[in-house]
This record gives sequence, C-alpha cells and structure tokens, in this order.
Amino acid sequence: MKSNNIGLIEKELKNLVDHWLAMPGGPSEEQKKTEKYYFEKIFPLTLKLFQQKERPKLQYQDLYGLILTVGTSPEPLILSISACRPERVLFLHTQETEPYIDVIMEHTGLKISQIDKRKVEGVDSLSIYRMALEIWESWGRRKNIAVDITGGTKSMTGGLAMAGALMGFQLLYVATDDFIPERRRPRPGSEYLVTLPNPYEVFGTIQRSSPRRFGGRPGTLGAPLVCHVHLDRSLCRQP
Repeated sequence: MKSNNIGLIEKELKNLVDHWLAMPGGPSEEQKKTEKYYFEKIFPLTLKLFQQKERPKLQYQDLYGLILTVGTSPEPLILSISACRPERVLFLHTQETEPYIDVIMEHTGLKISQIDKRKVEGVDSLSIYRMALEIWESWGRRKNIAVDITGGTKSMTGGLAMAGALMGFQLLYVATDDFIPERRRPRPGSEYLVTLPNPYEVFGTIQRSSPRRFGGRPGTLGAPLVCHVHLDRSLCRQP
C-alpha cells in the first residue's frame, strides 16, 4: 500500500513539475508567479514524498534532537526536519541566514519551545563544536541525536560534521542527482537523505588497540580519536 501511495505521489508530482518547467522565468513578476507555483503546488508534494521515502533510513525513529547549519536555501532543511521529526532542534546560523529560520519553522510546524539557535561568527570550527557540546549537555547527553550538514558555509558544515562525529551523532545530508540550473533547484522529487558513516567509529576502534600507530599524541589526528573513545566525551583529553 505504501509503495502504491509513493507511486501516485510521484506521478502527480511529475505532472506539476512539467508544468512548472514550462512556466517563464525572466522578469521579476513572472519569476514571482513561478516561485509561488513551486511553493504552493510542488513543494508540499515533494515534502510528502521525501518523508515517506527517506524516514526509514534514520538510525533513530524517535529522534530527540537535530542540529543543523542554516544556509540561504531553506528547502533541504525543511525536508530533513520533516523526515526526522525531532523533539528539539538547534539552528546554527549567520547574521545573513537567521531570517530563513522563520521560513523553516513555518513549513515544518516547529514551535518556539522546540528550537534553540546560535549565531556563528567567522570561520571558527571550535566554537561550533562548543555550541554542539553545550546543547548536547542541555539535552541530557542523549544518544538519539543527529546533525544535518546540508546548509551553511563550508567551515560551518565542517565544524558540525567534526562535532557530530566526535560525539557519536548520526550524520545526515540532503542530496540530489538532478539539479536544474534554470530554476536553481533540484528536480522536485529527486532529493534523498544520505546517512554518512562516522569515520571515528572505524579509526576509534583501531585507536583503542594501537593509539600511537595513528598519531595518538597531542596535536595529531589521534588526539580527537582518543577523546571520542573516552567515556567522558565532554572533555578532549590528550593521550
């Protein structure tokens, strides 16, 4: 029954997308009509399809917290939040991208009481790690946490990926194999959720048996790996 429902959504979505692609771009007024059609007709179906196809990929179906870096394209984050259905959300944003949080909340139905947000300054990845650590502490050091690194700058996503890996969170990313340059969007329905492997789970196992072999000394790759293996993951102790 579920596969049949997905097929019906895909068929309906394709018809709408064909019409959308035939609509004019050009002048601002025409572009506004095209954008309105996308958000009113196409995106709700895209969201519904994404939820049904991608939610089973999640490690935790009862996800408590989701941490996301916010960029200037809110749609992938809306898809991710809608599929994950977290109880709590932390948005890491810049001054430029903070207004997009309102858009995300509108489309996901998130309440003010469910969200936290932190402003990221510059390219300091360490500050992002500390923000993630602080929210993890306030969330009771739960295991059922994920991070989404789809949006934001490279330094933001890199910092969050590192933090998520070190603290053992599930790492997520919304991807597509079919981008439409004329519309500056993925083809609706082509979006999918990537669950990234945690590199520290592999190297951390090796590190436990032979820490020096992989640079287990201050200032090297081994230092954060040993930090991940320690029971107290709130402090990164050097070996």
